[in-house]
Amino acid sequence: MYIFRIQNDNGVGCMLCPPHLYKMPYELKYDYSDIIKDKNGIETDRLQHPDCDFGTPLAEAYYKKLIYRGSPYVFGFATIKDLYTWFCPATVGGFEANGYSIYVYDIPEEHILRGSRQVAFNPIHSNNTIKISHKDLRRKFRNISV
Repeated sequence: MYIFRIQNDNGVGCMLCPPHLYKMPYELKYDYSDIIKDKNGIETDRLQHPDCDFGTPLAEAYYKKLIYRGSPYVFGFATIKDLYTWFCPATVGGFEANGYSIYVYDIPEEHILRGSRQVAFNPIHSNNTIKISHKDLRRKFRNISV
């Protein structure tokens, strides 16, 4: 299964980047609103944290303290749509301008902890990893993910 993640070449995710590299105005960070409609048309927080994911494998691992800062698990998205729901395209472009790129991991399903919007995984289980610009992402992966 393909997982989409924004990180630098050292594997550090964009949410952990040093504040001085994060040069985007807040308005671009999460698009125009933190409240959006989910897949069922219900208004929801754009950033679905594990406490919003009760009953999912991701939330269970989080509350059992299997996922913590410094653990081997990192976060990503199972679909391009989820990536661009969490971060608007202008935000992704801003990350790219500051040394972060989209990485596509090919992870076996059994090594993925799913949440409602994010997934967690250990990159060591990746069969293949591709670095790609967000301008090329939809073109290359249009047939496998929305």
